[in-house]
Amino acid sequence: MQIFGGKSQIHGLPSVSVALGFFDGVHLGHRVLIERSISYARKTGNAAAVFTFRDHPKNVISGTTCVKRLLSEADRNKIFESLGIDYVFEFDFADGFHEMSPDAFAGDLLCNTFGASAVFCGYNFRFGALARGDADTLRALGVLYGFEVDVVDRVEVGGQPVSSTRIRALIEKGKVCEANRLLGEDFRLSGTVLHGNARGRTIGFPTANFKPDPVMVWPSYGVYATTVSVPGTDKPLPAVTNFGTRPTVGGKETLAETHIFGYTDDLYGKEIVVTFCRHLREEKKFDTFEALKQQIEKDKAAAGANLIVCPPSGSKP
Repeated sequence: MQIFGGKSQIHGLPSVSVALGFFDGVHLGHRVLIERSISYARKTGNAAAVFTFRDHPKNVISGTTCVKRLLSEADRNKIFESLGIDYVFEFDFADGFHEMSPDAFAGDLLCNTFGASAVFCGYNFRFGALARGDADTLRALGVLYGFEVDVVDRVEVGGQPVSSTRIRALIEKGKVCEANRLLGEDFRLSGTVLHGNARGRTIGFPTANFKPDPVMVWPSYGVYATTVSVPGTDKPLPAVTNFGTRPTVGGKETLAETHIFGYTDDLYGKEIVVTFCRHLREEKKFDTFEALKQQIEKDKAAAGANLIVCPPSGSKP
């Protein structure tokens, strides 16, 4: 898979079938759209591509992170590749897109730059300056510039449309198991393990702690059944994670504090990936470390049970 960061990098590509969208999370609705575009590409001998932005347009316009990410840019591209995408056109929204007319978007970008023979978008897709273009606009411009347009209807789960907004709200409420079903992959956060005061080790529950990236959506404070990917292991390891400020020890900053079952190797300075499977309880301040230790024992047992019974993510609607 090739990634192009701007128009100047694109030369002599074959005709493409291109899926349009920000694809935050690459959730089940996004996958229907992308897979339909890939299917068309394979039938017609075209390359399969996606066009997206590095950051959400609302963040660029506002100058701040008002829309938190469900996936890092790197993880999003890994999913694109796993689905079978050949080219990713990943541009900066600030590079003139807030001023581009719908006609220029279709003619200059989709037709002349990408060489699109077919374009796929969602039912609520908007484009061009002030979001003046919609799916009907794109259909009309496709006739003008000679590319097919396929508009994908909304995908629903539980009678509600699958959307990044809905998924973010679920995660922020701690409902990660529900969010994972809509995402198609389990929600995860990654970070570099920090040196701490090793208090967890003194009560028999060593933890790997990291600061979550503030551009990512954060789950509500609490304890979660999780799995952890660490360097040098072939598969994720079962774990229990406290996401919050650690009130029992007077913590102030938000940390992901993870106890990995049966793991004793030193992880300081290494990057780990914590995958959130199910919310177990709210974060709580304990009066004594003995009470905390007893609760962690219960959390560990609950996490182990839930990692077995939690339904797999990615079930088709």
